[in-house]
Amino acid sequence: MLFSGSSPAKITPDAVEIDVPVYQVGSQDFRPVDEIWNFRFAWSGFPVGTIRIAGKGAGEEESDDLKLGVEIDGATNAFIDLLWRYRLTARGSIQLDPFAPNEFVITENERRREKVTKIEFADGRVHSTKLKEGNTEEFRFDAPNTYDIISAVFLMMHLEYDVGRQYHIDALTGTSRYLVSVDVEARESIEVMDRWVEAYRLLIKTNDLTDPDDDHKHAGTYMWVSTAPPRRMLKAQAKTKWGSIYGELVSIFDSRAPRDAPVELFPFEPVPGAPRDFETNVVEERAAPRPGSPWRSKPSAR
Repeated sequence: MLFSGSSPAKITPDAVEIDVPVYQVGSQDFRPVDEIWNFRFAWSGFPVGTIRIAGKGAGEEESDDLKLGVEIDGATNAFIDLLWRYRLTARGSIQLDPFAPNEFVITENERRREKVTKIEFADGRVHSTKLKEGNTEEFRFDAPNTYDIISAVFLMMHLEYDVGRQYHIDALTGTSRYLVSVDVEARESIEVMDRWVEAYRLLIKTNDLTDPDDDHKHAGTYMWVSTAPPRRMLKAQAKTKWGSIYGELVSIFDSRAPRDAPVELFPFEPVPGAPRDFETNVVEERAAPRPGSPWRSKPSAR
């Protein structure tokens, strides 16, 4: 029995009951992205760190399974390290036809305290393990339509969007499980890498199904995804109780090139007729852009 003013009880991820639509992205629509995306991030106007996302396809022969391997490395910068040092390394494997997660491993180091989470998906079941400060949490349960963080983001980027429609995804971080709601708010042109790029603007909200008290920490995230294939994450803007966080794509490299001979890519073309003096949009009115890097956009002509 819950008394007035009491908080909802926490539950484990295997106790969650959720039913969301099944979305599929065929291999004809989603080819492996052999690229490295470099992002810079700022918190309430101050640079805080960088994230590198590298995708590399495997199984391109007709007889092989088509897969995408994703590697993510993130770090706070030297100044932020003095206050709060954070490092992450994540690896994910995604089956593309049909689209499904295979494996997810993330190592996080916060103020030199390490946490390792591993999630394996097989035959409609999930095996999740988290190791932190010598303590292990482990769960095994049926979840045929559940995604880890990486596969959930790549699924979001490759859905066939209709402006005004809402999508729902069941996402597992290891010990927490979320209902992720994705609202397609608009199709517009945004400035990325000194170019105007056609993008979908998505509003992403999360509902913590294992700890409802945790929802107040995150008010929502805007993410811009390119409309043309291959789909790319272009910018992100999140509001939390600690302030606003901004991320933007600053460079793209060929992930097949050797590390000692990087090949930078410039895939974006100018959008015909896009003005160079457009100043603002509705999202910027709700959350101010980072000083020195205005997030300019305009409604799409389509």
